[in-house]
Amino acid sequence: MKAMTYTGPDGSVVPRPDEELLERIIRQERGRYWRVGSGGSGLAVIELKGKDKRTRQAIDGEPALAFFLVEPHGFFFTFFEPGKFVEQLVPFAGGTSRPWVEHVVCGLEMYVPRACFVPRNTAWEIIQEFTRTKQRSRAVTWVNRSTLDFPSPEERRLSKADLA
Repeated sequence: MKAMTYTGPDGSVVPRPDEELLERIIRQERGRYWRVGSGGSGLAVIELKGKDKRTRQAIDGEPALAFFLVEPHGFFFTFFEPGKFVEQLVPFAGGTSRPWVEHVVCGLEMYVPRACFVPRNTAWEIIQEFTRTKQRSRAVTWVNRSTLDFPSPEERRLSKADLA
């Protein structure tokens, strides 16, 4: 069985999430929800396999959307083109990659350019477009992640001036 599926930060999987659930998550869930488990969520078309339909497998040739919230900065999204999970597109408001916002994903620090975060209303537009069409929303400008500076904690020591 193939289904658009929402995976929450705690690892919970919701096949065919309804609009009310997704809107509540985007508009209302706060810090505690986003700090559980991996710290990130996603939407993808997956196939549920096995007798109990608990085995999940991403469908090749389908896009995926990963996202997380860092308050007060907003949501960060990564759009994966169908069949090209190496190519990652992210919203970018322009300017420079600095300052960065720190976020912990699966227990590891990562730094994201502040200009890649979007407010809740825009995040909801991105989610709605993806669930309806499996396409990137035109509400933001998307750029290839590899064109931006995403420093890792191992690469350099960031000062407080580098962080938003």
